[in-house]
Amino acid sequence: MRRFNCKGPCRNCGARTSYKLMPAPGIPATYTDGSISYRASCANTEATGLARVPCRGCGAFRWAAPVFGAYKLDRKCDARCMGATGHNCECQCGGENHGAAHDACAV
Repeated sequence: MRRFNCKGPCRNCGARTSYKLMPAPGIPATYTDGSISYRASCANTEATGLARVPCRGCGAFRWAAPVFGAYKLDRKCDARCMGATGHNCECQCGGENHGAAHDACAV
């Protein structure tokens, strides 16, 4: 599983959105699972590695980028990580909890 955070707040409602997604093995580059589309790669370099997810506030589809985590034993995962909006994490969660306070599945 990998965490994806939308860049900035939604233009429609102002909500910040985060998802944990798992690409399934053997699935083509673009596939849809319910209302979530995961794009592992595509010809458009702007969308490479991005996930198309619904906003947790209004449901409008947005692009979310993956969180890149680095495990750091000396940095405890706390509210700064859970409430983060960026795409880089350096703490004990290694990116798994980065932005989890904005998780769309927890609404």
